[in-house]
Amino acid sequence: MTPNASYLKIGVTPNASSGIGEETALGAAILGAVAMGWYPDAESAVSKTASGSKVYSPRKKFAPMYKEQYKKYNQLVKALQPVFHK
Repeated sequence: MTPNASYLKIGVTPNASSGIGEETALGAAILGAVAMGWYPDAESAVSKTASGSKVYSPRKKFAPMYKEQYKKYNQLVKALQPVFHK
């Protein structure tokens, strides 16, 4: 199974911005804090650390493209699993 937000059972809103411009780093820090036991789960950590000051909504006209790109992403993850699971 490919790890993703649903698999990890975390409430992710990919259209929310923290407003700090470093969302990727913030996400990594949040997951690290959960792994360290500082928060019981990702949802708790997000509610305490991320403000979500800006919201971006995906444009529906691009949905087919997003779906196709996500399909390619999943194929890539599957193809690379042997490399990362040695």
